[in-house]
Amino acid sequence: LGKNCLGEKTLGRNSSVSYDCLVRTYQRSSSTFSSMPEFLRFQNSTNGDGYSAYIMNALKASGWTQRSSVSLSEANLLPQILQYIELLYARFDANGDGKFSVSEGKAAFPVFRDMLKTLAKAEIAEGTIKEEDLLALFIYILHYGKPPSGVWEGLTVWYPWKDNPASWTLSTDRTQMAQILGYIADQVASASVKGAPRMVPVAPAK
Repeated sequence: LGKNCLGEKTLGRNSSVSYDCLVRTYQRSSSTFSSMPEFLRFQNSTNGDGYSAYIMNALKASGWTQRSSVSLSEANLLPQILQYIELLYARFDANGDGKFSVSEGKAAFPVFRDMLKTLAKAEIAEGTIKEEDLLALFIYILHYGKPPSGVWEGLTVWYPWKDNPASWTLSTDRTQMAQILGYIADQVASASVKGAPRMVPVAPAK
């Protein structure tokens, strides 16, 4: 990064690089990821905009806040986020097609259960969602890229989804997984902000 983006061989403690240069460097550094062949296949088959979105969301999971520059500490965490995504697919993508099916998503759910429980703590406490609904919520997030938002989506999409597991479908690829991790990072960052988005909308009283 230092050589490609700043003309330096190494980055200093307070260095930062432009986001665009970071993305270009990652796209051109295939030898760096020789130990992750599935990631390389994904990288080589993803267009520029799609790859940029993938890196953007992975960076958000490292704490980056969509600035035009990326700090050294954020850049140093990016390979760990990418490796984490690869580990998820290596462990749970049973047929190796690069996508999570419903059965594979269910197998991955225990990894995310505690995180979802924490993010939905308020809703669980008030009874809006039950702990046994967290699996349905997880598969919903894998399918739609985010939890349901607003009463209308809750009534017309979330509640029918939750009550009918046989209708669930999934085809979650690495780009979508990075989007989900980025969304979760946003929720964690905004958890202490008054009026932060709810994990599940409240249904109107009958």
